[in-house]
Amino acid sequence: APQGITRVVLKYRDSVKAEKRRSANKPVVKLLAPNGGEKIGTTMNMRWEASDADNDSLVYSLLYSNDGGNNWVTLESELDKTSYDISSDSLAGGNECLLKVIASDGFNTSSDISDSFFSAPDLKPIVVISSPLEGASYNTNEKIILKAGGFDPEDQTVDGASFQWKSDMQGELGSGEELLVSSLKIGK
Repeated sequence: APQGITRVVLKYRDSVKAEKRRSANKPVVKLLAPNGGEKIGTTMNMRWEASDADNDSLVYSLLYSNDGGNNWVTLESELDKTSYDISSDSLAGGNECLLKVIASDGFNTSSDISDSFFSAPDLKPIVVISSPLEGASYNTNEKIILKAGGFDPEDQTVDGASFQWKSDMQGELGSGEELLVSSLKIGK
């Protein structure tokens, strides 16, 4: 809430449905892990401690960055506990990862960020073959266009030269996002 606001009231027609008053003190929060230097394995275990001088109940939000804090993704919000685990296969990896925990008493907030970078494993790129379609059949010596696209969670795009096309009957066919082939051996 903006500074100077001390009370928020939710009304429906003329009836007060909820009210929240700003307490005198902000919560205090300290991120314990990962706090820098860790190498995350299959699970990222997040822990923090927090207190509130007004004894307000606190809720927490967790934000994650894999690019040194330039971009943040919300992992979870409205948590009422001081630990949270998440599988690292749902996070973009890298060597400049940071975690931010935000504590809120409903009005006042405070936050803490990892003291230094930690690392998380890179995710495998996601590849989609758009041609040929699954189950497609072709005549002998017919030209076939092979097309693929991809997304890399860390780098965002996949370089076209990274696509390698292979046949289980002929071996290497070529590289690139798009490849025209003919004279393929008949397969099953």
